Amino acid sequence: MRSRTVTRLLALAAAFTLATVAPSTAGPFTRSPLKVVSVSSPFAGCDISGQPGVNFLNSEVEPWVAVNPTNPDNAIAVWQQDRWSNGGARGLLTAVTHDGGGTWATTFPHFSTCAGGTAANGGNYERSSDPWVTVSPNGDAYQISLSVNFVNDPATAILVSKSTDGGDTWSEPTALARDPSNVAPFLFNDKPPDRGPAQRGADRSIHAVPGIGEQPARCQPGDDALDG
Repeated sequence: MRSRTVTRLLALAAAFTLATVAPSTAGPFTRSPLKVVSVSSPFAGCDISGQPGVNFLNSEVEPWVAVNPTNPDNAIAVWQQDRWSNGGARGLLTAVTHDGGGTWATTFPHFSTCAGGTAANGGNYERSSDPWVTVSPNGDAYQISLSVNFVNDPATAILVSKSTDGGDTWSEPTALARDPSNVAPFLFNDKPPDRGPAQRGADRSIHAVPGIGEQPARCQPGDDALDG
């Protein structure tokens, strides 16, 4: 799993570099040497005792990348860091470049307790998953997480965080949707298919009642949840 995922992250960096160095007129494409975007897990010291499943330290899965339309040299990559065998990760890690993929720095929003989430900042969840990032036309970046509690206060939530500096820093998370998962009607929040830049919402599924489909709760640009 480790080698396959690192290969995907290397390819992600290479593809971005290829796109940024390509000339505007017709001609041969060139690319720089591959770069390792991922780093050793910053969440290695987090206490995960009592969690079900097997945690794979230094695993990186589900990468996603977005380029700033106001500055093509600025790109943001996100992925799950330290995935569990039964779903979710210790946190979502973020890599940022401001020089067209030449160098990358890592950071992360507070989408889980291992990533600095607390009850005070709204990120007190045991796991985070389903990373996704986009950059709006004005250059503001938005990142979301499907954050989950398996043991304490079982719940699922869609959290969003905003960056106004190209991904270097992120606002405290805001919940687009949150529901307990251990009481009827046993709601489960999940991210829906892509709806375009800064238009991600949340799909709420009721699993206890057969035949009942998704009930989407959406947040559009300009809404308080995205602008906080």
